Amino acid sequence: MAATSRTNDSAIGNVAPTYAHYDKFIEPDDDIELQAASLKWYNLARGESPIPPEICLLRSFLEEESSKGLSNNFGDR
Repeated sequence: MAATSRTNDSAIGNVAPTYAHYDKFIEPDDDIELQAASLKWYNLARGESPIPPEICLLRSFLEEESSKGLSNNFGDR
């Protein structure tokens, strides 16, 4: 079987005119261990900004759901 691209090149447009690049702060954190998977976790923020509280809430949510045994459905559609 030949490999195929998952991307439709005609659907990829140009970078939005309003796009502005900015420096990022990236910090690896402990992996999140689920029942059937291990997720690598990185904290991301703009430049010297602190990690947004929403990121911490998301990590807590994943850990809590995993502890309930619901983790085996993450990513299912």
